[in-house]
Amino acid sequence: MFVHERLIDYGIPVLGSVVNDWERSTLTQVDRVLAVTEEGAESARRKHGVDAVPNYPGTDPVADRFSIRGGTSSFPSPSGTRGRRPWDYVELAKRTGKGILLVGN
Repeated sequence: MFVHERLIDYGIPVLGSVVNDWERSTLTQVDRVLAVTEEGAESARRKHGVDAVPNYPGTDPVADRFSIRGGTSSFPSPSGTRGRRPWDYVELAKRTGKGILLVGN
């Protein structure tokens, strides 16, 4: 899993604790946590005790081949804007015959 931003404490009563718990549960159940920045990695360590590794997308060939169960490849998600051509990922899945998982917002 990639952490793209620093993790913050959601101080909103009730809802904040639900989100913090969900975030902790998610980060502690994955095999590996990669952070786009050192600040992101440090915030994951500090907030949830997760050993996140700073890893800038595109600079580590092992991380670029990151895959999840069933041979599904994961990619940082483009936003849904036409200029970023999100439909290219659908074409990639068709041509390779594998599933894809777009990760992000």
